[in-house]
Order: sequence, then C-alpha cells, then structure tokens
Amino acid sequence: MLYPLWIQSVEKYADRAPAQLLRRVADGNAPENFIFCLNKIDYLEKAGGQEAVREVRDDYRERIARNLGLNTAPEVMMISALNPEMGDFPALRNGLSQQKSDRDVTWSKQLATGRHGRSLLKWIRSKDLPGRIERLDRFVETLEAEILVRIGSCLTDRIVPRIEADPFLRNEVSSELLAARMQRWPILNLLHGSLGATSRAARFLLRLDSTARAGNAQSLVDRHLPMGDPDLVRTIETTFAWHVSSEPDLYGFYEKRKYWETPDAERAVTDLRRLLAETLDRQAMVVREHLSGNRGILAGLFRGLLTLGAVLWFPFVQPALNEYLAKGRIDSVAALVVEVLGVPHLLSAGTFLLLYFAFLWVVLRWRTQRQVDRLFSKWSARETEDSELGLRAQAGRWMRVFLEPVVEHRERLERLVRKTESLEERLKAETRE
Repeated sequence: MLYPLWIQSVEKYADRAPAQLLRRVADGNAPENFIFCLNKIDYLEKAGGQEAVREVRDDYRERIARNLGLNTAPEVMMISALNPEMGDFPALRNGLSQQKSDRDVTWSKQLATGRHGRSLLKWIRSKDLPGRIERLDRFVETLEAEILVRIGSCLTDRIVPRIEADPFLRNEVSSELLAARMQRWPILNLLHGSLGATSRAARFLLRLDSTARAGNAQSLVDRHLPMGDPDLVRTIETTFAWHVSSEPDLYGFYEKRKYWETPDAERAVTDLRRLLAETLDRQAMVVREHLSGNRGILAGLFRGLLTLGAVLWFPFVQPALNEYLAKGRIDSVAALVVEVLGVPHLLSAGTFLLLYFAFLWVVLRWRTQRQVDRLFSKWSARETEDSELGLRAQAGRWMRVFLEPVVEHRERLERLVRKTESLEERLKAETRE
C-alpha cells in the first residue's frame, strides 16, 4: 500500500501498542506517504472546544515524529465520523478524491523504497554479520583441527597405511601386465601359460580359495575398512557430539547430516569406502596405461631375437660356427648334423634353453613388478598428498566434506554483507541526489 490511511481515536492515541504497530508498518514505507487521522474529535469539542482539539493534535504529531524518528512532525487530520462536516473531514474527502500526478506517485515510490532500504539495512546491521562471520571462522578452525586430530589420525595412522602396504592389488595389476606382455614374447607366452595352469591346478588341489586373495580395489578396501567400521564410526560420532553440545548453532547447520548419530556416521564411512575404492581403481588404470609395453617394430624384432634367435643359435648355429672357427672349414656336414641332432647335444641345449627362458621370464616379471611398485609407491609418498591419485589426498577431501555446511553458511553471510554494502552505497547516492 503506497498511501496508508492511519486512523486512531482521540481516546487511545497515546497507547503504546498502536505506536509499536505504526513503527513496524512504517519500516516498509515513508512516513511522508501516510495520511494520519484522529477520529472522535466531537468528544474533545464538547469537553474543551477547539483549544482541546489543537492541543491533542499537536501532541499526537510530536508523538508520531518521536516514534518514527522524523525531523518534522507530520500533518494530522482531525475528523469526526458522527459529524462529517466537522474539522478536517471535508479537506480529507477532497484530497482523497483527487487523482495524483505521475510525478507525485513516482516520488512517493522513491521515498517508500528508500525507507524500506534503510529499514532493511538497520535490521541487517542489528544482526552483526561481521561478528557472526568471525565466530564462524573460529568455529571452523576449531572443528577442522578436531577433525584432523581425531578422524584424520585414524585414517593416516591406521587405515590408509595398511591399504597402501597391502600387496594384493599391486600383484594383480602386475600379473595382468605380465600376462599382456608375455603375449608379445614368442615361446615365453607358452612358458607363462603353462606356469599359470600349474598354479591354478595347485590351488585347486590344495583347496585354496582364490577369491580370498583377490586383489581388486573394493576387496582391498573391505579388508582394511569394513562396512560400518566401528572404530571410525564411533570417532565421527564422538567428534560431532561434543561440538553439538558446545555449539547449539551446529545442529541447524547439520540438520540433513547428523554425524553424531550412527546412521549418518555410517553413511559417511560408506562414502569414504567408495572414494578410496575409486581412487585405487584409477591408480590401477593409470598403471595399466603407463606400463602397457612397447608395441613397435623394433621392440618386436628385439623380442624375436631374444627368443626365436636363441632357439636357432644355441642348438644349431653356434655348434656349426664353433666347428668352422676351430677348423677353418666344416669337414662333414652329415657328421655335424648327426652331432647336433644327437640326444646328448639336444638334452644339454634343451636344458640350457629352459634355464635361459626361465631367466628371461624372471627378469620380465621382476621388471614389471618393480615398475608397478614404483608407481604405487609414488602415490603413497607424503609429498604427493595433493595428487588426485593419492589416498591421503582423497581422505583429506573426504574430511573437508564435514566442514561444507558451515562453510556454505559463512559464504551466504559474506554475500549478504556484500549486498548490504551495495545497498548502503546506493542509499547514500540517493540521499545526495
């Protein structure tokens, strides 16, 4: 309502309740837009005449000015509902029946907007937002330190080191890479396949449960951080229970996630399990991509030389070359063929080739395992905690989730402070104009 008509009775114009109501209504509008009226002036005229009417009007004007903080007392229309022609009623009737100009309406709207802005600014200042932000900063600092000491130590001292030291995931990735590499090595692929079949047969005969030694990421996390880990859940509950008891405002911030209660604390542990498993999966994927092996032509020639070349060299080429170098010629090809294909020579050459290929297999396995361990150890190092592939970095990111409700509330307060400053500057500019 742009032009409120405020009517009070001369019998109760000095009561406190109407004054408080007027102050609340005027917070959203300019007092210059109000039309103030005092009714029942016929009672005053009967009691004291026009002098009593003027005295009550002047007193009411001063009360309105003090109540609304005005420098100039507003006009008050003195009327009587029983006698419409008495006092200011005819002037009031004529004023209300006239159409206001667009200029007057625009000016009244500007006054109302300015009054509303100043009232809003006064209310916001009464909330002491900068002080609340400072208290939130101290609270966030205290809560973060408590989380790092209690929850963080549980992760960095117990859970994460055990997961990083567990060899099963590394062994699985190393075995996958070794099998992929062996497919590109002639003869060695047969040796590796036979060793794998022998290993599987031995596990079957010994009734070993292969799933118990599975090295996938989720099983690795399950081994060291089971579902609803009681120690970690209890640590989360006690940490937030203490802060909720000491800081009542914390309850409102964490209304959607009450970490001091067991169901929400268990959900937080579930989120941590998923985050760690995803990180381990990304580590394994990066290792597989980085160590997939060289598939170039030169690498293929090198592998063929070390395998097929060895099969030709040691049993056949080397004896013939040795005969030629010793005598300068080969006297009898038939005798050489008989010697090379003889059981003693083939047995000794086969034994040597078996040892040779076993040595190659061991070297390739050692090299693959070493490369895998080096990459995983790089992500486990403390100096790489900011890495997206580091378990400690992911654990730190998970712990920062506990602070998000408070941090988000602080950001909302900061935005409100900036809007308040902008409103204050705009009101100052309008005042100067």
